Amino acid sequence: MKKTIAAVLTAFAMIVALVLPMSAFALDADLADDVYAVDYTLTGDGTMKMVEPAKLVVKDGKAYARLAWNDPEVDKLYLGGDTFLPVEFTKSHNIQGKLPVFELPLKAFGEDLAFEVHTRGVNLDTDDYVLNMKAVDPDFDATELNASVAEGIRGAQPVKFYKWHTGMSSSVWGPFALLAAVALAIFAWGKLKKD
Repeated sequence: MKKTIAAVLTAFAMIVALVLPMSAFALDADLADDVYAVDYTLTGDGTMKMVEPAKLVVKDGKAYARLAWNDPEVDKLYLGGDTFLPVEFTKSHNIQGKLPVFELPLKAFGEDLAFEVHTRGVNLDTDDYVLNMKAVDPDFDATELNASVAEGIRGAQPVKFYKWHTGMSSSVWGPFALLAAVALAIFAWGKLKKD
């Protein structure tokens, strides 16, 4: 009986730990549940960029920042001691792989929100970013912001996608090594069939 109670309490604590960071600390937004284009600034010391402009998401009256990164190796964000995992994945016309989308709870509009970005693999370091998301402005025109984000990822290549899926070094020679291995296998197969 004690084990059953302990198991139930543990399961409850895990559910609270997963749900609480997303709901309890998010800003109350006097807006209908929806996704809004708003003005914002995002600065940081990392190389990751947004694959689309950040958006304001309102769920059950709570405000969240929707951040879609251009690097498929981004696997979690840290904010105030809490860990946030992707809520969904998206793609871009010039970046292959599943690009992670996160939702971070906002504490206030127009104030800096500092968080860390972690990437999978052996890299134990995190990159620091600061987001400052403005309140919804019905007159806000997102045209310039959309163009700026599109220009920021123009020409991005899927080199990290290749490394992530194969484990091989992400370099110019990686795809050629793969093609050479395939050609060698075909040649060997042809020789075996003749013998």
